[in-house]
Amino acid sequence: MVDRRLIQQLDNPDPEVRKKVIKALAKSQDPSAIKYLATLYKSDSDPEVRELALKAGKYIRKIAGDTMRSESGRSLSFTSPMDTPAEEASVYPQDDAPAPPRPEAIEVPEGDAQRARSYLEQALDLQVRGEDERAVQFIARAFRLNPKFQFDSYALGVAATVMNRGRDEVLDILKPEIEAGLKNLTKKSKTQQRSMPQLTAAFLMLIGVVLALGAYFSMAWFDIGAFSIVDDLGNETTLRAAFDQLRQEADQQRNDPAFAELPPEVRAPLEELMNSLLNFKLDYSGWDVARLSTGVGDPLEIMGLGGFMDALQASFGELGGEFEVETEIEMPPPEPLDYTLLVMPVALVILGVLAMLLLRNNASLGLWGISMLFSILAIVPILYFYGNISDFATLGNAASASLEANSVTPPTDLTTGIALGYWVTVVGVVLIVLSPLVALIMPVRQPQDA
Repeated sequence: MVDRRLIQQLDNPDPEVRKKVIKALAKSQDPSAIKYLATLYKSDSDPEVRELALKAGKYIRKIAGDTMRSESGRSLSFTSPMDTPAEEASVYPQDDAPAPPRPEAIEVPEGDAQRARSYLEQALDLQVRGEDERAVQFIARAFRLNPKFQFDSYALGVAATVMNRGRDEVLDILKPEIEAGLKNLTKKSKTQQRSMPQLTAAFLMLIGVVLALGAYFSMAWFDIGAFSIVDDLGNETTLRAAFDQLRQEADQQRNDPAFAELPPEVRAPLEELMNSLLNFKLDYSGWDVARLSTGVGDPLEIMGLGGFMDALQASFGELGGEFEVETEIEMPPPEPLDYTLLVMPVALVILGVLAMLLLRNNASLGLWGISMLFSILAIVPILYFYGNISDFATLGNAASASLEANSVTPPTDLTTGIALGYWVTVVGVVLIVLSPLVALIMPVRQPQDA
């Protein structure tokens, strides 16, 4: 609301006082002042006062709206033949000039507002200590950081005290700082509005990378424990149950007093055989699957059978046997797309770096485009593994050989062998693939002018 004391001064006999009041009402930008300015424009005896009231009314109307209606319902028009752009600009901006921001239209971050307030206090402290030049610098910083101080009576009072000038003169001196602060706020607002969808997408992409990498290396992608196996007696069981039973028998054998009485040269290879058996793997991570598919590394070592086979051969030799143990496993020859399983962690690491860069510069279309390309490298091995799951039935045959079983029967639906780690990786890759699409498709909101 308009200060009643200002309205009362519109009746002051001194025209210079009335002019100052008109300027104060214009600076307040309060639409409720227009009716008083309209009355003054129609009835004041001083032509300069009337002209200034007209310009003040037009200035406020430009900010508040094109038309303000009086209590009687008639439109208050503020147009006059005497107005010229030069005359209008002598006191207020021209009609085509941008209107200055209203106090409520300036949004200052809470942190900046607190820092600006602390600068005011530091300026007062510096003035008390006689460091006037530094005090003025802190005043300038405060008004630059919080342009709303131009409407704050306390801040203006502190600035007037420190600078030893009137408030109007202070505003003139600090005008460059205030304008620079408004530009900075507009730039911050634009960045925040433009980047929120992209910022969210970058964060989701980083989560996807962490999920996919973690599941690829530390969780099982494929589990052969559900495969059926037929032993020499014709009994059907699962690989997991067969190996659990074999481990139990090994533990019982080691705890048997008769086993402890065996000669060391006999007992040692048997103990090594039993210990190595416990290392056999029934489930395989994405990294294991990649190495088995491409032949990178010894398949028996990857499966945990390397030590077992060596110990089995040694135990037969110590016992005087003439058995030849198959120490190699034949995997299908690698296809070109098998190597995408090896490339996948490299692509994920690069995507993680891109996600962190996008968290700092999330409006970069170039980075999002590169992210989309690498996300394709991440999804290809996921789809390829699912479509070629039958190749890993060979793992079950190798397991049956270590048990001297007749055969392994994979499940009718091989996807039952797909373990939780694969699906976690899928979730991560889906987040990675969708993030660039969301960032590039999501419309960008332009901030409204302050």
